[in-house]
Order: sequence, then C-alpha cells, then structure tokens
Amino acid sequence: MAIIKFNNDEELKRFLKTKSFQRKTFSGSEGTCFVSPTDSLAYKIFDFPKELDLKKIITTETIDLPSFAFPIDIFTVNGQVRGYTAPFIKPDLFSMDGVFDLDTFTQLDFIALKKALLSFKKDTLILSQNHIRMYDLFANLIYTGQKLVAIDTLEYEFDNRADLVKFNNECITYAFARLFGIVIDNRNLDETLDPLDYLDEIAKIQKVYKR
Repeated sequence: MAIIKFNNDEELKRFLKTKSFQRKTFSGSEGTCFVSPTDSLAYKIFDFPKELDLKKIITTETIDLPSFAFPIDIFTVNGQVRGYTAPFIKPDLFSMDGVFDLDTFTQLDFIALKKALLSFKKDTLILSQNHIRMYDLFANLIYTGQKLVAIDTLEYEFDNRADLVKFNNECITYAFARLFGIVIDNRNLDETLDPLDYLDEIAKIQKVYKR
C-alpha cells in the first residue's frame, strides 16, 4: 500500500485532475467514485475526512482475494484519509441501469449466480480465517455475470471473534435479502440461512414470477 500524502485539498484536486476522469461511477452519502482511463482504477474521494487508523486499513498488500476489491493506495490530507484507489469492477448485472427492478430479477441466471456465490464463499472463508470482518455488503456487492465482487471495503476490520465465519456468511445473506426484498416479498425467508440455501429459495420465487 502506498500512502499518497497531500498538505491540503487543493493539492489533492490538482493531483486528481491529472487522472483525466472520463465518468463518475457512483455518488453516495460519503463521496464520489470515478474511473480513470490512465490506470483503469476506481478512485473514491470522500467529501469529508475519514477518522481511520492508517495502520489498520486492509489493502491488497494485506490480503489479495479476487472476490474483494481492497484499496491499493490511500490518499491523505494532513494525515486524514480523503480517498483511495481500488480495482475497477464492471459490469453489475444486479443494476445495469442503476436500478434493481423486477425485470432484472426475472432475467437473472441463478445457476450462474450460484456458481459465482460458491467462489465468493471460498474467498469469504479465507477472509474469515485471516480474522477479517466484512462491512456493509448491501449495494457494495457487484455481479459481473461470472463472479461476485465486494467493493467499498475500506472499513473492513480485523476481528478475533470465534464466530467470524458465521458472521461473514450472514453478511452475504443479509445483502441478498435486502437486494431481492426491493422487488419481491421475501419476508418469510430466514435471513440466518447459509447464503447458498437462501439463494436457492430466491430461485424458487423467481420461477413463480416467470410463469
């Protein structure tokens, strides 16, 4: 991990201008994400400083897993985190037009999605075995059609709790529950199910909607 230090916001802005951002990929409550054609990386820039311990930030140097887009470089202004770079992941079949709707749901290939989830779970197990706790997967889980990738991982933390495998698996199920709950009634499904079992139940519901 490289920590790129700036003395003030103006220095950071001048640096970012050299990246020739072509488009904004996302604007959220904390900041904005861009993709740069000069290095094909995603740049997330926060509107306000983040109070984070630089020594505790998990990056691609800490652990490198295909299913998790961990930060590569961290930008600081006067020692406070103001942004970072990470691998750019595209496309997101959960929301090709920025919206997850019923048409998107009925067109999802659940066989391919389950295969992607199996791979994601393998990396999640490695994550858990390294005592890393996931954080806020909902809206930060991208499906490319071949793989699932977690983005916006800056606040993942080391955690020595004994049930971390269970906790991280429940994060996946909860993310699916919130996603699919946007377009279907999934209130009767158990959110403590293993993610694979939960996805199987959602696939059954999809068949009803496709009739």
